[in-house]
Amino acid sequence: MTEILQSKRVGSLRRLGLLVGVILCIGFSLFFVSIGVVGLYGFSSDALPFRLMARVFPFPAARVNGELIRYSVWSDDTRAFVGLAEAGKESIPDALTRHDIAQSVLDRLVRNQVLERVAEEKGISITDSEVDAEYLRVTEKKEDAASMKTTLKTLDWSVADVKLQIIRPYLLGRRLTERLGSVAAADVVLVKALQEANVQVYVRF
Repeated sequence: MTEILQSKRVGSLRRLGLLVGVILCIGFSLFFVSIGVVGLYGFSSDALPFRLMARVFPFPAARVNGELIRYSVWSDDTRAFVGLAEAGKESIPDALTRHDIAQSVLDRLVRNQVLERVAEEKGISITDSEVDAEYLRVTEKKEDAASMKTTLKTLDWSVADVKLQIIRPYLLGRRLTERLGSVAAADVVLVKALQEANVQVYVRF
């Protein structure tokens, strides 16, 4: 009987310890999220600890028709292009200040989200194989491959980043143009979709 009671106590203590551990994990997570919210949105801090938090937690930079644009993606791209500009290298055309660059990066991310929605509505799809094939095509020549390697290093991008942020939108845009018959017609549809999109921006810059 004593052994049974002791076994029950041990089981209860284990469950209690597990519950306490879960509560502590949730508490620490909420603490770090709160710190991240204050740093990223309240002070617009670009400090390393806050950037790391943004990579761990899905803080939003914006929402486009309910779809999330992660703060970390916007922030990392902005830092990369700002770094290019500060080094005197070609960055984003007509973007002369950090504010301009940050806005341009956000505009591109929003446009890509809207393009995805328009393509879906038009029954347009792009497979991973098509994206891979286009990447191989644009890096087929030795000098193009070297140029791409430099770009990846400069922007701290991976090949996956290039495929997602450049190759895929390019293919979707080209397929949309083919479907509608002209670049002008595709631009009209995309501009209209951008104007009608429900865009919520959370970042300050």
